[in-house]
Amino acid sequence: NFGVLLAAAASGDIDAVQLLQRMAEVTMGRGGQSGGVATFVSSPTDPTAVKAVRARVLPGRRQAMAPLLGMDKQRRGVPGRIVNMSSLGGKIGAPYLAPYVASKHALEGWSESLRRELLMFGIDVVVVGPGAIATPIWQKAESLNVAQYAHTAYAPFLIRYHEALMRTGVHGLPASRVADLVMHIMTTRRPRTRYMLAPNPLLNWWLPRLLPTRWVDRLVARAYGLPSTIQ
Repeated sequence: NFGVLLAAAASGDIDAVQLLQRMAEVTMGRGGQSGGVATFVSSPTDPTAVKAVRARVLPGRRQAMAPLLGMDKQRRGVPGRIVNMSSLGGKIGAPYLAPYVASKHALEGWSESLRRELLMFGIDVVVVGPGAIATPIWQKAESLNVAQYAHTAYAPFLIRYHEALMRTGVHGLPASRVADLVMHIMTTRRPRTRYMLAPNPLLNWWLPRLLPTRWVDRLVARAYGLPSTIQ
């Protein structure tokens, strides 16, 4: 039972943690993580986009897992931990990935609220925000059909963005790095509330987070050849 396994791992069972680590490596290797790669939309009201956000955000395991992790006081053991897998997109917006970025921002907010709701039970909530991970998900991105946007204003820029996505996948971190980090979170005494894991963290994380937002807007526009009329 996955719920029992996760509860055991969160309570410090090293065998359970190592099994979960192997499961994570296998799952990530099959193309997990970053399921919203290149969800191109030309309208924020696109019904496909709205459906994608709902599918990625709405949590379906809270009621089932919380008693196993410590809300049920009749159970013995140390309260567990919840690790929610976010993304760089949970903090940094990228063009053409609005549904994916919106879902990850929502997950970050939900995780923060949930962590504070569960303080009284001793259950911790930790967020992991990886950047590009080298998995078969990038093979799916190769098959994306950008021709459907040929008659939109975005057409010439989507091709360039698509090519950039392919390069990103090639230089992604191995899935084992994420699995190792999750194991650390499950076993360390006092984990941080959020972890960032990304190739080239200076460029992909620190500069976008520290530079003025308008500067980042202009840098993104320049990187993808996007025209900008905002000064």
